[in-house]
Amino acid sequence: MALGILALCEATPRLVLSVLGGVIVDRYDRLRLLTVIQFLCAVPVFAMVVLYFLGVLRFWHIAVLETLLSIIRSMNPTASQSLLHDLVPQDELMNTVALYSLGFNFAHRWPIPWRCSGSLDWRGRLSYFLRRGAVDFRI
Repeated sequence: MALGILALCEATPRLVLSVLGGVIVDRYDRLRLLTVIQFLCAVPVFAMVVLYFLGVLRFWHIAVLETLLSIIRSMNPTASQSLLHDLVPQDELMNTVALYSLGFNFAHRWPIPWRCSGSLDWRGRLSYFLRRGAVDFRI
């Protein structure tokens, strides 16, 4: 039940706000917006680390922080893909979008739980959250 609630907290804001994210990306500087998005994605993760360190982390904290992270990330794919048009020639755009989608799905969906799951065995949960925040913090 808890995993279903967390999945709902992640999927609903992305589904609802992705159109609004496209509007925001069209109105502001894409590179600066993408940099701010990447920085803001690390904030909820590090907040979770702090709550864990203090020993007060509860399920509702995780649900709220996951919702906040999903709200922030709702603009990320739009901002990233909109930069591709400015970076590559028009005749190579289709291949670029395909490679970007492959790289985005590979880098964001598969290896993070796989890489960080080993840290749960011998380093504990704190190491997982710190590594996850470091992945989000990269720019």
